[in-house]
Amino acid sequence: MLINIFEIDQYLSDLETYPIAYSNVVAKTKAQLQKIQDQLIARTYACNIRNQSECFDCGWKLNCKVLQFHHTNPYRKNRQLSRVSHITTMKKELTYGVFLCPNCHALRHCDPLTGQVNFNKIEFR
Repeated sequence: MLINIFEIDQYLSDLETYPIAYSNVVAKTKAQLQKIQDQLIARTYACNIRNQSECFDCGWKLNCKVLQFHHTNPYRKNRQLSRVSHITTMKKELTYGVFLCPNCHALRHCDPLTGQVNFNKIEFR
């Protein structure tokens, strides 16, 4: 089920109408909805930044929606961007890397000897 930020606000206000007997369920539901809302805000922020970017290596910007995030220092990588659940964390995480087109991202992870792409490879540039 897809949900947007405005629907979450409506769900949160609807929860206020539930009887006191459901207070435990209401509290858990509110916490879950707040977490989903925080994730949506963080992801929307990252998508807006990506959509205003271009490939850091080649400058490609025909379709920014396919740009991929590359951590330039893997030791600073806290988590995958898709799992970031708060906008403050997202802003911090976006400072640890650059957006690359799929080709340049694969090249960053390509072994020069074998030509194999390994996205677990650690490299610095």
